[in-house]
Amino acid sequence: MTSIKFLQPWHSFRHLALLLLLTVSGNAYAIDPVRIGFVDLPRIMEATGMTEASDTEAKKVVTEARARLESEQQAIVKMQEDFKRDEAIMSESQRTSQQQAIQSRMQAYQQMAVDLQQEINRKKMQQAAKALQPVQKIINDIAGKEGLNAVFERSDSGLLFVDDSLDLTDRVIERLKAQGN
Repeated sequence: MTSIKFLQPWHSFRHLALLLLLTVSGNAYAIDPVRIGFVDLPRIMEATGMTEASDTEAKKVVTEARARLESEQQAIVKMQEDFKRDEAIMSESQRTSQQQAIQSRMQAYQQMAVDLQQEINRKKMQQAAKALQPVQKIINDIAGKEGLNAVFERSDSGLLFVDDSLDLTDRVIERLKAQGN
């Protein structure tokens, strides 16, 4: 069975045009017509509780990252306070050295913030991919049984109108709930 993959939004119009061309030209060459379906992933995620589970995991990751950043920020503030307190009794070289240390620590803090944001985004993508595995399997199964050539994600497809009879969302939700997802 071939795997039906979700199309990226920037590819949707090209794929849609190809599907329409194949559908229109199908009769001229006696080719089977192109059969398509669509799903509403946000609705699937909401109806099956996947959104809540994903949000809980995301909040945990964000909380941990925020705690690390706050700890580092407090350390920088303490360094600045110590510098202001002792600045008058420091030599010029000590002041310069301390200012450079504070500046380096601030740059490291900014880099840490960027790195943590990237880590959060990476973990969110991993969680989404993991959550979508059973959904993808069910979509592939339905598409295979019904002889569909393509399944679009409704909100990302760029389609302005789709006949509701092509909507696979309710069937996917029912099967996910039956599996305990």
